[in-house]
Amino acid sequence: MTNPTPLASVIMPSYNGARFIEPAVRSILAQTWPNLELVIVDDASSDSTPQIVEKISRDYCGPHRIKLVRRQCNGGISAATNTALENAAGSYILPMDHDDLALPHQVSTCVRFLEQRPELAGCGAGHVVLHKCALLNRIRAAKTTASAALINPEQVFASSLFGGMLFNPTVCFRAEALNLLDYPFDPTLSVGADNDFYARLQQAGAAFAVLPQVVTLYRRHGGNASLNNKDAARTCRQMIATRAALNLVPDASPAELALHARLTARDKSFAPADLPPLRAWFLRLLSSPAPRARAADPAGAGLKSVLALNWNRACVLAALINFRAGWRAYGGIPELAPYLPSRRTFLYQYQKRKLGRIFKGR
Repeated sequence: MTNPTPLASVIMPSYNGARFIEPAVRSILAQTWPNLELVIVDDASSDSTPQIVEKISRDYCGPHRIKLVRRQCNGGISAATNTALENAAGSYILPMDHDDLALPHQVSTCVRFLEQRPELAGCGAGHVVLHKCALLNRIRAAKTTASAALINPEQVFASSLFGGMLFNPTVCFRAEALNLLDYPFDPTLSVGADNDFYARLQQAGAAFAVLPQVVTLYRRHGGNASLNNKDAARTCRQMIATRAALNLVPDASPAELALHARLTARDKSFAPADLPPLRAWFLRLLSSPAPRARAADPAGAGLKSVLALNWNRACVLAALINFRAGWRAYGGIPELAPYLPSRRTFLYQYQKRKLGRIFKGR
């Protein structure tokens, strides 16, 4: 008989997380899903992180609910995540950062969705930036959820061409999916190992969707790894994008891959002269039979939607140098026309970037 409430394991690697870990842990303990464990791996913190976790466990829930694993040497977030995976007993795995907050329905929303979609290995969901005002958080979450739509596995898979779209603290995946890989998180990557992990899983055949519901409040602060290591994060996204491009077009030239990497990094120097070779490159990607080998997407709609989004981005960047050139090129790939944002959206994004460069030097 199938268990109606399978065990879900929330995994939380932490290093010197004393400032934020208590509210993060409490947000997991407040989940509406009844069958849940929280696996916390302390990566040899020099602060009071493990003592805070032990106190919460002792005072509120006991060791059956929180499993604390203490590493003797600091190995980095990827190594700590792998330790958490080794100690997780659940059928479903939900990664969580020690500084974010899970909304009470996060686990139940994701697990119930995957229980109804056995063909999927996992899912992501929505998030909003945490604000100190709880009412504003609720309003933002409701507004974002209402304006979003389910993103299908084909589009999520194609997004690896530009680094991926899965946001780690919102992801839930089946534990059995780990069997598809030789190793989970790459310990050589200080930033972006989660994006690399999900890209490799999908390349191995795992399918992910992204739910419209906001399930996580993302905390921005001075210690965010991705914000403090932007160069490393950019390099990792380019690595993932290049690998995905080569999977579609194995004989891609160095010039094509370099152009692709520049667009992935949202290179500010992207110019009108880059649009013709980019158009030719996108047509090569569209002509590749690889995405159509995924049976659920015979028309390549997922790939087309992702390429359209990035063609829009390229044309906006070019328009900042020569508006007429970017505007004229916008409709230059007929295959992408049904998937392109409106011209009004193009103008809005152009004006937003233009003002950003004027006032913020971006």
